[in-house]
Amino acid sequence: PVAFGIACGSSGIAPAAALEAFLYTRLAGSISAAMRLMKIGQSEAQRVLADVLQQVPAVAAAIVASDAGPAVFAPALDIAAMSHQYQRSRLFRS
Repeated sequence: PVAFGIACGSSGIAPAAALEAFLYTRLAGSISAAMRLMKIGQSEAQRVLADVLQQVPAVAAAIVASDAGPAVFAPALDIAAMSHQYQRSRLFRS
């Protein structure tokens, strides 16, 4: 998220547009993983993504309008992500 924000900020992209783009990447990635993990086809996955994406502009606007600063605290997720490369059997290889 930080690198994405820096790239958008240095390119002059408005905060709301940058946030919408970031939310899209996260949602599209989740849908992609769901297609590999679940019995969901491409057409159904795209329908789900389209339904969820309708909410993105309102969510992004609410976040941008919020007085709260950026905050994330998910140490278990960070540790799992760092150790993923050392797993013998991985679901997604990159």
